[in-house]
Amino acid sequence: MAHKSNNFSVLQVDSHGISMIRCRRSSKRIEVVESLSQRGDWSLEGGELQEALATFAKDHNLGDTPLYTVLPRHGITARILQLPSADLEEIKSMIRLSAEEYVPFAQSELVIDECILRKSSDGYSRVLAVFAQKEGIESHVALLRGAGLEPEDVFFSTSCLASAVSAARCDVPERFGLAYLGPGSIEVLIMGAQGLEYNRAVASVQDWSLESGQAEEAVEEFIVELRTSLSAHRRESEDGLGAEMAYVSSDRGDSKAICEAAAHELTVECSPAPFGAALVAGPKEGTGSAPLVLLGAALSAQDRAAFSISLMPPSVLTKRERASAKKRLVQGVALAAAVVLLACGLFAQAVWQRTRYLDNLEARVAAIKPKAESTLIKQRQLRILREQVVESSTVMELLAKITELAPAGTSITRFSYDLDTGITVEGHTRSENLAYDFVDALRGVKDQYPLLALAQSGGSRVANEFGQTVYNYVINIPFPESKAPEAPLPKGTSPIAQSNGNASS
Repeated sequence: MAHKSNNFSVLQVDSHGISMIRCRRSSKRIEVVESLSQRGDWSLEGGELQEALATFAKDHNLGDTPLYTVLPRHGITARILQLPSADLEEIKSMIRLSAEEYVPFAQSELVIDECILRKSSDGYSRVLAVFAQKEGIESHVALLRGAGLEPEDVFFSTSCLASAVSAARCDVPERFGLAYLGPGSIEVLIMGAQGLEYNRAVASVQDWSLESGQAEEAVEEFIVELRTSLSAHRRESEDGLGAEMAYVSSDRGDSKAICEAAAHELTVECSPAPFGAALVAGPKEGTGSAPLVLLGAALSAQDRAAFSISLMPPSVLTKRERASAKKRLVQGVALAAAVVLLACGLFAQAVWQRTRYLDNLEARVAAIKPKAESTLIKQRQLRILREQVVESSTVMELLAKITELAPAGTSITRFSYDLDTGITVEGHTRSENLAYDFVDALRGVKDQYPLLALAQSGGSRVANEFGQTVYNYVINIPFPESKAPEAPLPKGTSPIAQSNGNASS
């Protein structure tokens, strides 16, 4: 569906409620046009939640603007990792290779994304890695589609909250805790001078408005979870220090009342979170209390988030790519048809000129043909001569050229020259990509050394040497038709050594 409006919507939905904000795209603060919330108790299995969402979407015209959605932290595995790299592509590879260490699922069953929280001077990076079950994400997208909605992207609540706090730039302590009392969960973040330091979330069915008869139970659960998170962070922190203060943000409740009710049970000062008001530009009535996680998602939707995590299923992305390719194909066919029609019109108008030029072209072809044939013959002779010259290359010449082409940061530990199978090069490299660069470099001298154009990667594996991660690579260069080039003996070499047919280094 085409969207002409400059507005977009961010949605969070579960069996206990639906929250939505509609924003106008802006390069400064978040311009909230509308903020809505609807409570309920709907069954997901019975289709009640989908029906309620469809009604909500129709009543508030959610299908008229691009839609983004947020998934809560408590149903997804997230880890803050310290990894020995500052390159995002290398970090992606490390996380995917070790995914099964963090979740009991195969990588094919997961939707994985990550973002760098902080880079250190020693080359390490602090990374937020998210591992979500693909089935759960696809079920969420199916729920939206069943309600007539198509999400542009699926965001993660933790990265949204951290981005909102970072963008607000409020006058807060250097290290503090944020308890987000969202629909169906409690999520706690510990933010420090370097950004996100700790995160934890648990599912909860409490009514944070404190209007029900379970208000005391809700406050007690909040106290227990916040106290547990603060203690866990203090144990895990590098300096052994904890948060100086705790802030509370609630979608559906009075944060001030919750703080006052819990004040006597906590060892840190507790106060309502000021971040939402600092993010919203000139809020209209009803938009000042927009959920903090949705405000963070609004930043992600505009590519303004400090920490961005996308959980869109690969199947949806593939479908979109195919639809986009199909659209481009249709446009290309239409453009080609227009060009053909225009060309036909021009040809019909200028056919008499083409007839006149035809004789001149044929005469020029007849004049050029002997020279062209002579040139082709010379090219064939030169090609044959070049092949003969290259085939006379010695083993030492090939080894010298291969060594010359090795990229910086690559070592050669073994060079094998076998008359039956070909050349094998083995060694170490600091990056897996350097091994592929080595292969490309060998193929790049095919005009001078046609044999090296047959270079192909034999694979690589990760190893650890002296505390550093390296990649052992293998490059194979087979001889054409199992026939090795002539390899003259170096001076002083015994003929007996040549009879073995192998050379290695």
